[in-house]
Amino acid sequence: MLPLSNAARYWLLDLARQSLQAAAQGESFDPPPPPSHLPPSDCAELERPRAAFVTLHRQGHLRGCVGNSAFDTPLTQVVADMARSAALEDS
Repeated sequence: MLPLSNAARYWLLDLARQSLQAAAQGESFDPPPPPSHLPPSDCAELERPRAAFVTLHRQGHLRGCVGNSAFDTPLTQVVADMARSAALEDS
């Protein structure tokens, strides 16, 4: 696993926000492919099956946190799914 560039990390953060916005509007969300401006190594890592943990804070307080430890889904999809789950399913 290669470390992601800051650009890729910010893109994942934006992806999580898009997923949250769709969830708040009751819409489904399918993450787009990584943008072409990212280095090819980042794009490969973002599309590779990975585990991820998403933590949401609101005004400095923990709002939700959910993770997936299975390496069976592309990182982009895991981040989008875990962001949605952290917002809607974590009590």
